[in-house]
Amino acid sequence: MSALRRGLKEHAESAVGDLTRRQIMAAVDKIAKTGKRGAAKDLRKHTHTFLEWCVGEGYVDHNVLAGYREPKETRAQRILRRTKGRALSDDEIIKVWQASGKLGTFGLLARMCLLGGPRRSEPTMIEWSKHVMDDRITFDATWTKMGLHHDLPRTHLVDEVLAAAKHFQRATSDYVFPSPKTGGQMSGFTKMVNRLVKEASVAKFTMHDLRRSLRTIMSRCGYDNEIQRLCVGQRPSGIDQVYNHDEQWIIRKMAFEAAHDYIAELVGAKRVGKIVRLQRTNPLDPIKAELLGRLREHYAAEGS
Repeated sequence: MSALRRGLKEHAESAVGDLTRRQIMAAVDKIAKTGKRGAAKDLRKHTHTFLEWCVGEGYVDHNVLAGYREPKETRAQRILRRTKGRALSDDEIIKVWQASGKLGTFGLLARMCLLGGPRRSEPTMIEWSKHVMDDRITFDATWTKMGLHHDLPRTHLVDEVLAAAKHFQRATSDYVFPSPKTGGQMSGFTKMVNRLVKEASVAKFTMHDLRRSLRTIMSRCGYDNEIQRLCVGQRPSGIDQVYNHDEQWIIRKMAFEAAHDYIAELVGAKRVGKIVRLQRTNPLDPIKAELLGRLREHYAAEGS
């Protein structure tokens, strides 16, 4: 609804049944021309979903976006999409971490995005009483993009961020990272990220690049893509998302701890445990190899 209010504000006084496909797509195109391709796609998607709901509830007879297909991407557009986004270098992580310490609650939220890999809106909804537990911080499935619950273990770096966040607690709000202006849910990321980029003196990046940076660090520490996806709340690949419901908390906790030790070494924070650098195999592989060896021995014994 937030996307609809922003994108279709010119038609806010119109009845839902009066909206035309041309009006909606003009609003989508207007956003796309500003370079916000993701926001444009979100507006089209959420408008389609809203209109389908209106049809189901009987407010309109049909969905004016029904049957619409996005034009096929050109080769140039595909290349641009593949190169979009980046992971911060080690030197940039140091500068961003140091600069974020000067930016209050937003700076702490940026650190949490680097440590946990959530989407930028997810930490804004964390509440002390509901989501901060003794051993983890939990992100509810009800407000994650993919509808998947995921957790962030309470490592030494996470605890440092939480301890700093307590200095910004509001009597009227239970949010861990309240808005510095209203005390409610934080918003207005574009201006705040620009300020962080300027303060850190690094090349422009987005909040989503912090998510990419964490996954890149986990890869350097030897954790494969499947574990990385689980850690940051992305859908498992293929049919696994239907049949495999194991949260693999232990291995995810290990991945976070290794990544946080890596970051701690960079920023000069207190270190806990041994940092694993460039270990190109999953730590569970020796266990898998041992189990396969036992199976081979078992079948060999049966054959004899």
